[in-house]
Amino acid sequence: MGCYRLLPICYVLLICGLSSGQMGLERTPFALQATRNRLDLQKLLAHQLTAEDLLRLGMNGTVINSRKYEGVKEPCKSHVTLYENSYKYGQMWAMYMYDSYTKIPESVLMGSSSHYGNFEECIDVRDVEAQNGSTFHGKYCIAIVNLRPKITSKATVSAAGLGPLKLGACVPSSCDGEDTALIVQEDFMERLQTVSPMFGFVEATASVPDVQCQTKQDFELDTADWLVTSLLIVIGVLVILSTAYDFYTLHSESRINLLLAFSVYTNGSKLFAMSTSRSGSTIHCLHGIRFFSMAWVILGHRYGAAINAPSINLLSYMEIMSDWKYLWITNANLSVDTFLVLSGLLVGYMFFQKVPKTNTFNVPMYYIHRYIRLTPALAIVILLQVSLARYAGSGPIWSSARDLMKSNCEDTWWLNLLYVQNYVEQAVDKPCLNQAWYLAVDMQLFWVSPLVLVALWKWPKVGLCLSGALTIAGIISNFVVSYVNEFSATTLNPHAKDGADYGKLLYNPSHARFVPYLLGLLLGYLLVELNSRKITIKFRKVVALLLWLVTGGLLLLTLCIVHIFLQPDYEFDNVSAAFYNALGRPGWGLGVIMVIFLCHTGHGGVIDSFLSWPWFQPLSRLTYSMYLVHITVVMVQMGSVQTLNYLSDDNIMRTYFGDLIISILVAIVLSLTFETPFMVLEKELLSGRKKKITASTEPLAVVSTSESKDDQAPEDVSEENLPKERPDVSFLKE
Repeated sequence: MGCYRLLPICYVLLICGLSSGQMGLERTPFALQATRNRLDLQKLLAHQLTAEDLLRLGMNGTVINSRKYEGVKEPCKSHVTLYENSYKYGQMWAMYMYDSYTKIPESVLMGSSSHYGNFEECIDVRDVEAQNGSTFHGKYCIAIVNLRPKITSKATVSAAGLGPLKLGACVPSSCDGEDTALIVQEDFMERLQTVSPMFGFVEATASVPDVQCQTKQDFELDTADWLVTSLLIVIGVLVILSTAYDFYTLHSESRINLLLAFSVYTNGSKLFAMSTSRSGSTIHCLHGIRFFSMAWVILGHRYGAAINAPSINLLSYMEIMSDWKYLWITNANLSVDTFLVLSGLLVGYMFFQKVPKTNTFNVPMYYIHRYIRLTPALAIVILLQVSLARYAGSGPIWSSARDLMKSNCEDTWWLNLLYVQNYVEQAVDKPCLNQAWYLAVDMQLFWVSPLVLVALWKWPKVGLCLSGALTIAGIISNFVVSYVNEFSATTLNPHAKDGADYGKLLYNPSHARFVPYLLGLLLGYLLVELNSRKITIKFRKVVALLLWLVTGGLLLLTLCIVHIFLQPDYEFDNVSAAFYNALGRPGWGLGVIMVIFLCHTGHGGVIDSFLSWPWFQPLSRLTYSMYLVHITVVMVQMGSVQTLNYLSDDNIMRTYFGDLIISILVAIVLSLTFETPFMVLEKELLSGRKKKITASTEPLAVVSTSESKDDQAPEDVSEENLPKERPDVSFLKE
């Protein structure tokens, strides 16, 4: 008997030793063998140890006793009784179910309110036979437990402050949400009273939405899945055939350009092309600015997702909101305005490079090109989100994220394809694709941009006066909206009148976001005018340095002033918040256009050299596709968590770089199969121009065309840049 008493100690030591040895990146043959030994020992101990022994190993809780479970329906009640009896007699499946069940929660005082148990261990219990011939599986549910005092006292109020808790429960699959709630409620109360008599004055109530329950599901495709799969197969076949035709006719002087639309070779050559030559007609620094802005967007969303996901130390980590070192995270919404500047700049730059030369403006093609440029890639991402994406993850909270994705898109998907969802309340409250709100803003500003473009082209003075008036009107409008509704200067420390919604009134609407876009459009006009008139801007070094100091100061001021509004002792001041909401975005946009202007006119120095590094060119071309897919990448990772996270900068940054790399890889596939091919089809079918294409025999070489450099896509015409402000990850809040 003495030897058996040593088994739990040996078991704990062995587990601890092996766990610490598995922190490396690779498993050695010794580690693999040790893992097999551990599994064998687990099986042995499961048969030798009693329930009391298991509890001594650190499983807080009580031994399962026969409980009444009043209100629990059949066959759930009989299956639960079988589970309890089987556990007492050491049946393996019952031991696994109990082992996976959440015990008394830990780290509650550090802000940990979600406790998941072991998801996989629960759903791996399959085909348990009951005495009446029925069978059931392990069913994993997340129960929401609220604690409230039966009588008022300091002790009970403190205890009640622990809730609500989200606890993982493993029950027979015959139990629905109601049954599970009753089971968890009775079980949890017994456990609480065992831990401390203080909890005898606390009442626990549990609820279990059916959507929070999961069993192990086989991979089954429904009608929508088959339709999307069929579409992907068709596109895949087109890619294979087009690429084969490309290689077959590689040295032919006469090639059918339309058949090259889906060629990975030709499109990849354009995508990965890098040019080291400096051209006055190309704004080289935009490549670096665009890529780093996209990386900033993903970083903001990663931090937001990490904070919204279940963690063991949320309260201690929430101090980052008031820490000046994290302003680049808490004010990451400025990346929105960077992309608005870039979008307006490229629209204006391309317009004034082409239209004044030909003296014609094809309005229908202006809009058609834009729509085809953006929509195919957006459409396939929406289709994947409502169908096959639900198989991309698995975990305690995955069902909630999966169902939210699909249900949000069922009624509003078509609004995304019309680019009007930012003005429709239903689509704002339940977005089909969280990040697509910006595409609506960008498209709507593109629709109305000819009003300013044509005015600047035909009547430059009138156009400049109109632009100035619109800028002032935009600033005043945002000040009034913010002041009247008492909006805070940051969504992280919200303040507003009852019923006022910052997102609907000041964040999502295009009329509240157009000033940075307009500033970018004016910069595009200015750069083309300087180039066409062959005017060279030369500043003295002292003047250039002064301009850089002013630019850097403006950017830092706009970024850092939010620090005031995030302090715990900050008292809301409506006037100062309204001024920031009115001037913050234009101020940041002005700083961005100053950076671009100084770099493009030859005063960028090492900053321009870095931002114009050729390796940023392919990454810059991928930003639109990266923007479309990165939220899904983040969501799949966070929705698949099995245990609580520990929040730290190191852990978040490691995950962030994974998000960034995976987003790039997925974006390459999306760009080569949907984004670039449909751009080529649009040019071939609608432009009416015949182009002769010759490709180098070197893999991923630059493809030369007879079209002008400015017509080559997608290098300098990807205006659809991409942003998003605050990390909107409500779908990850289980």
